[in-house]
Amino acid sequence: MQHLILYSTSHCSLCDQALELLFSMPGLAGVQLEVVDVADDDNLLERYGENIPVLRIGERELPAPFGPDELARFLMG
Repeated sequence: MQHLILYSTSHCSLCDQALELLFSMPGLAGVQLEVVDVADDDNLLERYGENIPVLRIGERELPAPFGPDELARFLMG
């Protein structure tokens, strides 16, 4: 099973849009999604703070902004 991580934070409209996009993709049904708030970890905040949301699968990352086409290509690997 694929494990996706979405680095995000509260009060972030791009983060909300990314999450909505992920939930709207029928091919992601059954995929494990972990949402990590970068504000809870200084190291993550330093690494991702300016680029959130960032979607991660394994070692690959997709920074915002991304739309359905970019997301589909990223998920196909």
